[in-house]
Amino acid sequence: MSKNKLKQQKAKLRELELLNTQIEARATYLLAFLRHKSLRNTEIYINIERTLFEPGSDEFTVKVVEKPEGVKALLEVGFEYVCQKEGLIFLRKRK
Repeated sequence: MSKNKLKQQKAKLRELELLNTQIEARATYLLAFLRHKSLRNTEIYINIERTLFEPGSDEFTVKVVEKPEGVKALLEVGFEYVCQKEGLIFLRKRK
């Protein structure tokens, strides 16, 4: 392995260690701030925050059906009910 490649790998390793330290510090801060006894409880709130506030895909696949059989089939594959209008049922699924 060349010296240059070895230097790059060591730099990446240091960067990952620093990132891990920062993540642990944030979790510890939240643990104390929220007055949790267990880090597991804090991790739940961290995951909720990520889910709600991280930018994600706002694109949906939309299906429109008239009959209950079609609604049932789409719900079984992960679509969610949006609304009903003029006898049509609108369902969506995140892409």
